[in-house]
Amino acid sequence: MLIAVLLTSSYTFAHDFEVNGIYYNITSDLTVEVTYKGNKATEYKDRYIGSIVVPEKVSYNGLIYSVTSIGKNTFYYCKELTSITIPNSVNSIGEYAFQYCSGLNEITIPSSITSINRSTFESCTNLTSVTIPNSVTIIGNSAFNKCNLTSITIPNSVTNIDNYAFGNCKGLTSVIIPNSVTRIGDGVFQNCSNLTNIIIPNSVTSIGNGAFSGCKSLTSIAIPNSITIIGNNTFQSCSGLTSITIPNSITSIGKLAFAYCSGLTEITIPNSVTSIGKSPFTACYNLSSIIVEQDNIHYDSRDNCNAIIETATNTLIQGCNETIIPNTITNIDSNSFAYCEGLTSIIIPTSVISIGEYAFRACYNLIEIVSGNPIPPTAINNTFTNVPQTATLYVPLGSKDLYKNAEGWNYFTNIVEDDLKTGVESILADDASISVENGNIIVNGVDNAKVEVYSTNGQCVYNGTSTTIPVSAKGIYIVKVNGKSFKVIL
Repeated sequence: MLIAVLLTSSYTFAHDFEVNGIYYNITSDLTVEVTYKGNKATEYKDRYIGSIVVPEKVSYNGLIYSVTSIGKNTFYYCKELTSITIPNSVNSIGEYAFQYCSGLNEITIPSSITSINRSTFESCTNLTSVTIPNSVTIIGNSAFNKCNLTSITIPNSVTNIDNYAFGNCKGLTSVIIPNSVTRIGDGVFQNCSNLTNIIIPNSVTSIGNGAFSGCKSLTSIAIPNSITIIGNNTFQSCSGLTSITIPNSITSIGKLAFAYCSGLTEITIPNSVTSIGKSPFTACYNLSSIIVEQDNIHYDSRDNCNAIIETATNTLIQGCNETIIPNTITNIDSNSFAYCEGLTSIIIPTSVISIGEYAFRACYNLIEIVSGNPIPPTAINNTFTNVPQTATLYVPLGSKDLYKNAEGWNYFTNIVEDDLKTGVESILADDASISVENGNIIVNGVDNAKVEVYSTNGQCVYNGTSTTIPVSAKGIYIVKVNGKSFKVIL
């Protein structure tokens, strides 16, 4: 019996003592934190219910302790907690402290708090109002995720809003982000489906992946010049978004950045953008035009493009009757145009050197492919899966046999040589840029540019920066310089 009593008395609880129904854990000689009863926060016996008033000080065993913190998981899953008063003596609230407190509808955070930690109020589904004091500098991961907040004022003390901080707050209609904020994390406002207005100040230098994805009621947004990267999925499924301005500061647009923005009708990509991720405009069904400022080219999407797909450095327009790929593209990624049933024609510039697997899979109505590169871009057997084999493949003069014998390209039964369609320019001996003199190809008007010379059978005759290239045999040669291909005849 004595052993049993000793074993019972040695059982460890999270709390050290209880006063007036509140459990405390001693953190130093004269300070305590509020905690839960029992050994685990997930033990749902004797949970906190109703209104709780946390005192500034508590007396126990002849000593007076200051209440300085609310511990991790303290009110976790206390569904019947309806209100709580937190004194200014509390300077920290632990992670998950109020997670799943679905009965809590309002809370005032004291000015002694400097950060709101991970998931502190996550899934407080009835929480409609919260006051964040000017003392708070960080709003942590998922701090208010899945709350029912209708509006939020972020004080100008906050510098960092972490991932998913306000994600899934479907009642949220407007947010003002102060000039103190420098970072908006991943998914911060993800699935805030009633958010109609948000202002991002110039102080923000980083917007995370999926930050506004699923904000279906957002109609417009201004991206400040302080932002350099639009991350993956940033505005995905913002179906109400009708216009957006991308500033010249942007250098990279992530994959699926504007996917399923069905209200978007026009977009301008500035010439500062050097990298565009996979499928940034897929399923933008009403996107009627895109302006790519690089090289001052305007790309009209013609018959209501249903998607715009990426490649390594620029934008492809997909889903139209005709697609033009900018001549800055070197690689077309896997699945880039897969299932584009409206695609009937595509022009692949001379700059493209490789095309990934299933890039044009199930483009059932593709009847014309124009490839400007005299050397067939690397492809594989499934690149054109389910494209009609009888589609006409136009290639530069002298390249038919190369395409006929190249993997992927040998899928087509109708290969036609046509310099007019492929855009490979014929350069005569008296041309001002490229000339032929005494068995040499002379490249004029360029300094230290990479020059490549190929014979029509695909053999590389020269690769370097020389502007005078000796050629031993007469015939037709392809000269590639500055991203363009020229045909010369010796």
